Amino acid sequence: MNGIIIVLSIITAGLALLAQIQGGWTLVSAGLGNGLATLRSAAGLVVLAFAVTGLMQVLIEPATIRKWLGREAGLRGIMIGAAAGALTPGGPYVYYPLAMAIHRAGAGMGTIFSYLSGKALWDLARLPLELAFFGPKLTAVRWAATILVPPVAGYLGGRWFGSYAPAAQAAPSTQPVQAAPAARGETP
Repeated sequence: MNGIIIVLSIITAGLALLAQIQGGWTLVSAGLGNGLATLRSAAGLVVLAFAVTGLMQVLIEPATIRKWLGREAGLRGIMIGAAAGALTPGGPYVYYPLAMAIHRAGAGMGTIFSYLSGKALWDLARLPLELAFFGPKLTAVRWAATILVPPVAGYLGGRWFGSYAPAAQAAPSTQPVQAAPAARGETP
């Protein structure tokens, strides 16, 4: 993550310098204002997506994730991942944190590849718009052309990156957190 921050910092500084040269501090300020407006519009979604991923990590046992979505789940995990991708609402602020959360909890890379491919190609939230704008024939042809991509991507991703694990220092604990005895109605 630190490398990404360094690269984005360099790009930001370069663009700010270019904006300053072309239009002075007024243009720099306008550009930063546009960025803040985008942040304000996406902040709620980002906060909720990370809240969902954190809650999933403490509520779902890693053993359950590994059983259903882990490398040993095979085709079942790949198909569940693809279907979950098709059903996940929202954009990358939602589905990337979810993908990382389930991966850190034990989902295999095949499942992650099929999840991301399923989101990109089978997104059911886009289906009504696709039908409205392009009609049933083009929609059917597009679906027929892409129907095998998420499972195949899942299979290949699992084969090529099966042993990949996220960086240990970046991963939060995936162990379910036990509620305090008082919260469970027990006496300490």
